[in-house]
Amino acid sequence: MGKKWEKDPNARFFTFPIELLRGAFTNMGRVCSDAIDYAVYLRCKEHRKPPDEALEYFNIKGNANTIFNRGKELYDSFDRPPLVSVGKDVIWEFYKNPKTDFEIAVFCAFCGLRSIIGIKPFVKTNNGLLMARMFGYRSIAEFEALREKPPYYNSYFSTAQQIRYQLTEKIIRNELSLSWGLNYYSNQSKGFYVSFKMEFNALVLHTEKSRKATLLRQQQEEQKRVIEQIKKQVRGK
Repeated sequence: MGKKWEKDPNARFFTFPIELLRGAFTNMGRVCSDAIDYAVYLRCKEHRKPPDEALEYFNIKGNANTIFNRGKELYDSFDRPPLVSVGKDVIWEFYKNPKTDFEIAVFCAFCGLRSIIGIKPFVKTNNGLLMARMFGYRSIAEFEALREKPPYYNSYFSTAQQIRYQLTEKIIRNELSLSWGLNYYSNQSKGFYVSFKMEFNALVLHTEKSRKATLLRQQQEEQKRVIEQIKKQVRGK
């Protein structure tokens, strides 16, 4: 799904705050509607375009002023939120067609990763931040501070074993990597590397080069520490 529309030069993307995903499992239609309204207002604001032009740009129908006003209301309610840009076809698919909770979870994980990667070619992240973002929260700390976690989280992500199976295997490997254009690589270190732009071999190459450079730097720092320790011992005699 991801690769097809990402490579289309005429593709349109709706940009919206990750916080909108908090309502995904209860009212996906409202989430998509708000995402569209927010994106319309954002285009008007950033490109100084009238609402009618924004609707024409996205090729959507509706009352331009109503959509604009709702988008402004949403824009004003968030303070510098993490944003995610999702292809119009994807938003439309989830807006118009009923989806299972698992399909919604895949969509939310996709949005979470997109918000983490941003405009970078690839990033290193972890399950904690991904889960926070996919449920509509900015950080791990903000998500962990919740007194009540979302029902879907409690059902499928409450243990390390569930996370490995449901998030890593079913969502990331079986869905996002196969059908949404994600390239994923884990080299047994803490976290994992993801990209929607780089091919898998390029992602692995960058990852291993970075890892090697880090190991060499750590080795040099450790050797320096040992040398200084031995010098102190020699001077003390």
